[in-house]
Amino acid sequence: AYGLGDLVRAEDRLLDIGCNCGFMALYTAYRTGFSADGIDINTYMIRIGQYCTEFLRLQNRVSLHAQPFQDYRPTQKYTVVLSFATHWTDDLNYRVRLQDHLLRIHSIMTVGGLLVFESHSADVGNAEFYAALEDMRTHFAWEGGRLMAKGTRELYLMRRLDA
Repeated sequence: AYGLGDLVRAEDRLLDIGCNCGFMALYTAYRTGFSADGIDINTYMIRIGQYCTEFLRLQNRVSLHAQPFQDYRPTQKYTVVLSFATHWTDDLNYRVRLQDHLLRIHSIMTVGGLLVFESHSADVGNAEFYAALEDMRTHFAWEGGRLMAKGTRELYLMRRLDA
């Protein structure tokens, strides 16, 4: 549904923010051969993903970490970042301005890197959300977008600019 197979290449380095069990990173790494990191605050979900990583023998390409995004300190920049409805959480564990979330992502990406960003359902039709996205046009170039999940979420493809 996301079309990741058409978006990532074997030479990419991917980060999946809020990856749950890391299945998006695992599947695309398995199919394309790239390396990936996944982060999620749920240690149990990460452990399930680690078992799957071991089963698929992807330990040399996929690394999953149980920690909040705001605490994550990567050792290198990413060419692809997935952020699927991770710019805030219902339980208030992560609540920052959308611009701050996107600027944090911008700081860990390579110039020209791809951000695959999905809204929350509460963002669809929200004027503040769209205004915050517009604020980011100096940092990201939009390559397209579409409705997802029967129109309840929006998916944006954005390239990091050298801003």
